[in-house]
Amino acid sequence: MNPIRNAFSKAVMECADLPRIGKERVHDALHIEEHTFDSSYIEFLDEQIRLNARGDDWSSRLRDRRQHLEPFADQRLIRGKIPIPEGDLSIEVEPESARVIHWEEYSYADQSDQ
Repeated sequence: MNPIRNAFSKAVMECADLPRIGKERVHDALHIEEHTFDSSYIEFLDEQIRLNARGDDWSSRLRDRRQHLEPFADQRLIRGKIPIPEGDLSIEVEPESARVIHWEEYSYADQSDQ
């Protein structure tokens, strides 16, 4: 296994608040990659929250994402997706500590309404 996948898997397995199915399916993770973002992404989230174009639930999700990710602007992170029934888990990992800093669950059923 490569070091990026190792750090991602370790963080997922040690994250107490991730759904159990994420841990059970960590070996099925897709699109595991290193990435960075800068303050323009935080500004984008702020604008989307202000517009509230997709409704209160989505804006709440964006506020949570912003809160967790903002301290990590301009830092290397690892992200990946774990497929689960009817959706996936999107997970952000801080590689130095190998800990999950943010995760979101996406349901494909929710997308059929849009």
